[in-house]
Amino acid sequence: MFKIVKTLTTWWPVKVFEPDPDPENVGKFAEYSFDIQFEILDRDQSDELTRERNAILDIVKDSTAEDKLRELERRLEEHNIKSFQRTIRNWRGVLDDDGKAFPFTNENLLIALKRNSFREAVNAAYAEAIDSGKARLGN
Repeated sequence: MFKIVKTLTTWWPVKVFEPDPDPENVGKFAEYSFDIQFEILDRDQSDELTRERNAILDIVKDSTAEDKLRELERRLEEHNIKSFQRTIRNWRGVLDDDGKAFPFTNENLLIALKRNSFREAVNAAYAEAIDSGKARLGN
């Protein structure tokens, strides 16, 4: 039975690749994993984020002046953070420096978003979560 829900959320695995801190693994990457809870946006919500992004890109439509490019970068970063905050609802398996649970809060999400490896991994996980073609291949 298929159920239509107002808000679709799902837990999804995330794999993060970062330079391995082990001195024995110089030049290699380590794989870390955790689970993230996404809100899967519907088409209208996704289209709205795309419209907002396109409006930001219009800033440099007729100019590539350095001040316009800096403004573009600033506004795109704000939009990207808003998009992450919109879709990420929770996480588990994220630890701090002491190996203790790093709880999901907006502040901690902003800390995690400063790491490109985190952003790339979350983007990849969300893309997997919404790719219904992959789901069919597994059946």
